[in-house]
Amino acid sequence: MIYTVIQSLKIGILKAKKTTTILCFIVISSLGYTQQISKNNSNTVLYGIITNSQTQKPLYGVSIWIKELQRGVITDKKGRYTLKVPSGEYTITVSYVGFSKITEKIILKGSLITKNFKLEEKAIELGETVITARKGNGAIIKEIKESPMAVSVIDGRKMMGRSSGIEEILSRSSGLTIRKEGGLGSKSRVSVHGLEGKRVAIFIDGFALNSPDGSFDINDLPIDVIERIEVYKGIVPAEYGGDGLGGAINIVTREVNCDMVGAIAEVSSYGKMRFTGSGKKLFEKPGIQLGLAFMHNRANNNYPMDLRAFDPDYPIDPYSHVIRNNDKYHSSILNGSLVFTKLWFDKIELECTGYKNYKELQNISFDSRYAYTHGFNIMPALKLEKENFFLKGLALKTSIVYAIVNTHLVDTVGHIYQWTGETTPNQGETSDMIFNLSDDWTRDVRHKLNFKYVINRSHQLNLNNQFVFSKRTPKDDYVKSYIGFDPSGFPSKMTGNVTGFTYTFFSKNKKFQNTAAVKAYYLYSQVFRTDDKKTDDGSSIKKEPDQTTNKDLFWGYNEGVSYEFLRGIRVKASFEHTLRLPDPEELFGDGISVKSSVNLKPEKSDNFNLGLILDRMNFLGLTRMQAEANGFYMNTSNLIRLMPANIRMAYVNLGETIIKGVDLDLKIDVTPDWYTYFNLTYQSLRDNLQWKTNDKTVENPTYKLDIPNIPSFYYNGGVEYHRSGWPLKGELSRIYADVSYVGDYCNAWKLSSQKDQQIKWTIPAYYNFSAGIQQSFFKNQLSVCFYVNNILNETIYNDYKMPLPGRTFGIKLRYNWFKDKSEGGAMQL
Repeated sequence: MIYTVIQSLKIGILKAKKTTTILCFIVISSLGYTQQISKNNSNTVLYGIITNSQTQKPLYGVSIWIKELQRGVITDKKGRYTLKVPSGEYTITVSYVGFSKITEKIILKGSLITKNFKLEEKAIELGETVITARKGNGAIIKEIKESPMAVSVIDGRKMMGRSSGIEEILSRSSGLTIRKEGGLGSKSRVSVHGLEGKRVAIFIDGFALNSPDGSFDINDLPIDVIERIEVYKGIVPAEYGGDGLGGAINIVTREVNCDMVGAIAEVSSYGKMRFTGSGKKLFEKPGIQLGLAFMHNRANNNYPMDLRAFDPDYPIDPYSHVIRNNDKYHSSILNGSLVFTKLWFDKIELECTGYKNYKELQNISFDSRYAYTHGFNIMPALKLEKENFFLKGLALKTSIVYAIVNTHLVDTVGHIYQWTGETTPNQGETSDMIFNLSDDWTRDVRHKLNFKYVINRSHQLNLNNQFVFSKRTPKDDYVKSYIGFDPSGFPSKMTGNVTGFTYTFFSKNKKFQNTAAVKAYYLYSQVFRTDDKKTDDGSSIKKEPDQTTNKDLFWGYNEGVSYEFLRGIRVKASFEHTLRLPDPEELFGDGISVKSSVNLKPEKSDNFNLGLILDRMNFLGLTRMQAEANGFYMNTSNLIRLMPANIRMAYVNLGETIIKGVDLDLKIDVTPDWYTYFNLTYQSLRDNLQWKTNDKTVENPTYKLDIPNIPSFYYNGGVEYHRSGWPLKGELSRIYADVSYVGDYCNAWKLSSQKDQQIKWTIPAYYNFSAGIQQSFFKNQLSVCFYVNNILNETIYNDYKMPLPGRTFGIKLRYNWFKDKSEGGAMQL
């Protein structure tokens, strides 16, 4: 495998010549932009040690924040911090959980200034409520990265005001890819180490994404509301629960503890428009918070496509320049919340979210014009939190969500248009080749219960239980006439439960950490096969559909260790035996083009991870260097894949798959103003099932072949220059450029050695360059960002015959007003 990696790196380096040239051009241009402002600005190094005022011991993980620069650091194990900033007058805030916050005005002049702080332990009691200082986001990120889990953390605060969506940010992380079928609103699949889609659990604030039908797109959330994104590439923290096979993504939204008003507006090519408005009001005396947010996304996605990439025999006219004219998308989200913080529970949150979407269905094989889907979700939720729940050190978090989902497919046209303009008789434009006018209902109940018991600083216990009940009632008059009975009279049901118990150990100085867990997975399903056409033998009388019932109990477990053997250098290792239960969509189908799959088994995997991380301040003449290397090996079985089933599709279990690879991640703050990053991933996914039958008489033709639709080599890089106080005093500026490369990979099994056949089934390699400039105004209450994506206007494919948009231009405005100015502004460096 090492030889293969080296060869892949050689190929990548040769192909990167064009990348280097363009990045150098961007960097040189940025240098020209910054040369004049660097001449007249001197920097001061602010250094100090922060200690406990009572014990005089240094404090690790203290946040030091400079308001005017929107920049900060955290202290190391010896309580030390270092900041290199332009000379001037600043407001500095020092905060740490359980200690009183210090805010001071400080004048920085000269080359080196030493400033030490002593923090006092403090807890303010209001009745039965105890309020302590919040732990800074930087300290939380550091704790997560030092845990035994293989994890990457993206600081969302540094992305505020930028054009990037969540999926775009994720796609620039090591070990992770996003496969999209088109522009905004199109289907996308998140892949972690080659395991994609539903094998990667997605959480928002630690709670499973509340969209049982999968219609909600994480890209509908603006990046501006994100505090951080945690990408787990193996073991998932116990408090999240769930049953992701290939890891998990936890999107942590920003929690503002003051009155605020915010608005975001973005316009870009191909009719893309996004708007977000939000507000929050705190009533401190009764301990009540009111929140309201509205988000709207819209896109025409009417960009040109060249359909000859996979079919070179197509004539140039019209296939070289066809327009996607049935791909419009719009969605709206309305969220309201009511929070109580001074009752017996520390936090009681009542929340309700409404989601509505409309999506036209673009076909590539012909010029689809009419088929579309639409639907809505209503999701009320109750969340409770309580520290010291009847026992000191015992914390309770619980939530219950009831989701009502209504979806429609409208496809009743009796003919289709070819790209040449000719018409052909047909029953609808979707792949099932029958008319559809569905009115499907899904009702979901989800309950999560988590107990975390901190015995002392070295020992913690965690008990987590996640329960899901789902009931799907399909209805379609056209399908009714096809199968011979009303499918709405036979709803399918599923009950799933995952219980996990975890023990975590920390050494006294947290240099050594250990976590061990055991999980129980329970699945009970009753599925009616309402999409099968049934008649009695020898008679035209229709009969009821067959029903299949499954009940299973499975076990999983994991173990992970982390050890800092040198200052700032840590080794991590983990193993887990994990499962993923089939979800309602896989069991029930969609009543349209996907049939029910009544005998699906849970996916299983044995995962190994070995990692090495480095995080040093003032290292090798650099302000900060962060580096991470991670090797992984997975042996998976019963993978659930969507496969052809007559004229429709169905989910089936496949055999064994071996996954192995390595990813590297490097982040460097060259100076306080210059930042650069680079990461790469090499992975191999191969079919490991040798025999198709138990008696070993039929050999598997795909044995040892690469799994289709998974790229094996890709890398990302970028550079950023940011500065405060220029060109406008008290404002922030940023220039950035990014590049991504994905090597070619096959859409199907490589069963043919003929070159012309491989060309037709190969997803071509591509580079994607993007750049932007961002500036704040009105004391950082407003930020404006101009950006361009796919600068070279490359034809980019993430999926077979599904090109992405070409070069796009856009502008994004973000306005924020906070009553508490320490909460920040419209952008952050």
